[in-house]
Amino acid sequence: MKYIFISLFTLLSLAASGQKPETTLAYARYSTLLPSNGTIGIRAGFTLVKYERNIYELGFSINAKDAESIPSDYEPPFTFVPFSLNPKDVLYSTELLVGRMKNLNARGTVRLNLKGGLALSFLAEPTNWTPKNDGCVLFCDENYTYDSKNTFMPGIVLKPEIEFPFSRVFGLSVAPTAIITTGHSVFGVNFGMIVGKCRRKKIRFRKHVKNHTPKRHTTN
Repeated sequence: MKYIFISLFTLLSLAASGQKPETTLAYARYSTLLPSNGTIGIRAGFTLVKYERNIYELGFSINAKDAESIPSDYEPPFTFVPFSLNPKDVLYSTELLVGRMKNLNARGTVRLNLKGGLALSFLAEPTNWTPKNDGCVLFCDENYTYDSKNTFMPGIVLKPEIEFPFSRVFGLSVAPTAIITTGHSVFGVNFGMIVGKCRRKKIRFRKHVKNHTPKRHTTN
């Protein structure tokens, strides 16, 4: 928990470091990880962009997939839900990212964010599988009991992203994402939305003005 407070303090310090308000963007983001190799996930974060160029982002993500240690004869509990209730390996990550932003069109409604950083993660995984012999035949509970093991691990995050801020307060995003830790890694594509001060009302561009020297009129 203390690492979360340290990360929040870092972002708030950057926000209060004297930048001009009109050149600062600040917005929340929410996204889901498309199923990839059996992994699904959700992510939330806060992004601060100084001078419409320098990116600082704090994120939290949860990614899960069926546990690798599931016994071959494991049977999940009987339910009517259409998705898997197998025990999961779950990776919880707190991420601190930095990067650069670049507008890809004149209106500023398409832009590229190149971001990367550090992750503090812990992996929750089932262990110590023990078979149950309760004689159940129909509508049974799962046929194994197990414990949960939590392992803390550092890692890195790579998250290049394309954002589409259609208005000043709302937009969409797509981001190939890699969370690489010492014991467990996640790869996939996040689709989501951004909400807050997503862009300025007008994008300013420098105009190149040619210097014209006035013609001298001579009188005869």
